[in-house]
Amino acid sequence: MMTEDDISFALATHAPDMARGFSISTSRGAFYVPPGRVADTIARAVTRALQCELLATIKRAQHAKRQEAGHVL
Repeated sequence: MMTEDDISFALATHAPDMARGFSISTSRGAFYVPPGRVADTIARAVTRALQCELLATIKRAQHAKRQEAGHVL
């Protein structure tokens, strides 16, 4: 699981840099996505996914904090 800091760092650095092209590594090997339309589309999708994950991570932390304080919802 990514931490809030991991996600924030990825949003600030990795996702924007993807527009310059990047490699994807899978169990079958790696391939290169060059700069352009496909890289931009994937970068936007990754940004959106990371934003959703960041929000969920923050909400989980807030919920855990409320539980620790005895305010279970």
